[in-house]
Amino acid sequence: MIVKDLQPFSIMEHKGFKVFVKKLDPTYVLPTLKTVKSVVRNKSQEEKQKGYGTCKEHLSASQLICGPPSLLSGRVSKFPKSHTADNIKKALSVLISDWSLTGSVAAIVTDNAANMLSGFQKLGQCHLSYFAHSINLIVKRAVEDHEELADIRSRARRVVSFFSSSTKATEKLILGQEKMGRQPLKILQEVDTRWNSTHDMLQRLINLKEPVGAALDGLSSDKLVPFKYATEEPPLGEEIVGFKDNPNH
Repeated sequence: MIVKDLQPFSIMEHKGFKVFVKKLDPTYVLPTLKTVKSVVRNKSQEEKQKGYGTCKEHLSASQLICGPPSLLSGRVSKFPKSHTADNIKKALSVLISDWSLTGSVAAIVTDNAANMLSGFQKLGQCHLSYFAHSINLIVKRAVEDHEELADIRSRARRVVSFFSSSTKATEKLILGQEKMGRQPLKILQEVDTRWNSTHDMLQRLINLKEPVGAALDGLSSDKLVPFKYATEEPPLGEEIVGFKDNPNH
């Protein structure tokens, strides 16, 4: 239960758990919390070493490393220092050495962060930019440079931010959808690290245009005028979303 169901170690001391075990086998004596922790810790280390050995074997036969250090290590480890180029260089040097890949790395693929690029340059390793990330940056910059698109995005974010921070507004939005016979949906927040989140945010606002407008109408405040305006003029937003979804474009 502790491993498979991610239950806390303290479950061993819960009265209900003890009664449950007693019902299953009255003669069974539960181990101490210290013993359970020791068993889980030892088993965890054993499995880590098995996985580490298997991954190392496969990587040693490969000529390409893909992904950030935390993924390649096969283990989640802290990076306590600031993410400067020098620190990244040192971390990668240790990583390549630990995996016995010195001289076998053809290229390393990451995003386009300046500190990553500089770190690989200092390390003397060939760096390849993650193509999908590059495309995402192009689209993001294009939206920011387009006045009308930037305005729609800005107004949409204000509406989403308002609903995300107002319990009352969210309740009215859900109630409004239920009255319209709809399955209640939440407003989607745009997140920079989630690609296509701008599209998803606009698409959801267009789908919820009527209930969002009704919810704002039910909240009497002069501060809501800009949000009401944003929900009443989404034609270009609809074109944007339609453009992405249209396979002919």
